[in-house]
Formats: sequence, structure tokens, C-alpha cells
Amino acid sequence: MTISELEIASMDETISQALPGKWRTLLLLALAELLGLAVWFSASAVTPILIETWQLTDGGAAWLTMAVQIGFVIGSFGSALLNLADRLPSRWLFAASSLLAGLTTAFIALWARNLETALVLRLLTGLFLAGVYPIGMKIMTTWTKRDRGLGIGLLVGALVLGSASPHLMRAFGNVNDWRPVMYLASASAIFGAVIAALFVWEGPYRSPAPRFQWSQVGKLLIEKHITLTNIGYLGHMWELFAMWT
Repeated sequence: MTISELEIASMDETISQALPGKWRTLLLLALAELLGLAVWFSASAVTPILIETWQLTDGGAAWLTMAVQIGFVIGSFGSALLNLADRLPSRWLFAASSLLAGLTTAFIALWARNLETALVLRLLTGLFLAGVYPIGMKIMTTWTKRDRGLGIGLLVGALVLGSASPHLMRAFGNVNDWRPVMYLASASAIFGAVIAALFVWEGPYRSPAPRFQWSQVGKLLIEKHITLTNIGYLGHMWELFAMWT
């Protein structure tokens, strides 16, 4: 007597849904990410005030967001190169990264009196955020299989709401000073770090990732479908972050 692929998939789905604490963990993970991502566009939300306060040019204002993007790229590449996501406990990496991103955002309100200081701190914020969003995705995959699309949807939704939250803080709070928005975004990320540390852990589907191999980079570049997908995603992120900025 053989078991069909459909029956195996059904059994796998039943086991997946029955995992104790699964959806509680995923919902708290999404909340932690939403709170942690509040720092991403915190400076962008108050850019009109900073333009007037620091006498910024259009280019200087744009760099407040671009610095975060550059930091995120550096952090993501460094994390992949060192294989941090598999060498360190994910919950602590997520929590520590969110905490540090929150602190660097608070330091802008505390210390920054010009664009140069703010850019260094924004670069560091982006670098630390590389340990929040990607690591959150990694934790999510350890809890899901056939319902992974739903898990990804939850985290992407959290990313969007979290990124937009500084604009909401300023709009609904009727804030005319830039520092309170930065402090609120910082507190949000720190609170997200606490949630991740206390209530988020990896699920049973954790699997070790292969070691980073430079030889694979060239192979990926000659794979047409992967290259076209990456170019399409680059275009999407270009317009998305340009609009958000």
C-alpha cells in the first residue's frame, strides 16, 4: 500500500498547522518586525523639518534615506559572508539588531546637529536592520512549509506598516519638531527587540544553510532566469524606495 503525494502533502500540512505555539510566534514575530522597522524611514518622515533646521539641499535630504539603504546592503552582505544567520541564535541576532537600530536612531536626536553626524548614524541603522528583516524571514521559514506564502505575507505587511509608522507618528501626533518622531521610532524598535527576545524562537523546520561560496556568484550571474528576476526586483525596489523617500 503506497501513500500518494497528495496524502503526504495533506499530512505535512496537518502537522504544520498543529505545531504548538506556531501562530502565536509568527504573529509576535510580525509585530516585532513592524516595531523594529519603524526606524527605517524615521528621518525621511521629518525631512521637511530637517531641511529647514539644517539648511539641507535636495541631495542632502535624499542621503538621509540612501545612507540607510547602503548600510543595509553592507550589513546583508557581511551577514551572508560570515553566515551569521546560521552561526548565531536567530532570536538574539534579531533582538540585538533591533535594539542597536533603535539606539542609533535615538542618538541622532541626542547628538546630531548636522547632516554629517546624522549620515553616519543612519548608515549604522541600516547595517543593524540587516539583522531584523532578513532574520525575521529566516525565523518564519522554520515554522512554515506549504503555508510559507502566508508567513511571507505577514512579514511583508509588517515591513510596510512599520516603515510607514514614523509618518503616522508625525501626522496623527501633530508633531512639528523632528526629535520626538526619532525618539518614538527608537522606542518602537527597542520594544520590538524585547518582544523578539522574550517570545520569538525558531520552529522545527530549521535546516543548516551551505557555507558562502564565492564560486557560486559567477554561476548565478549566468543563470538567465535568476538574473532577470534580480533585475526586475532591483527596478521594483528603486521605484518603491524612491516613492517612500
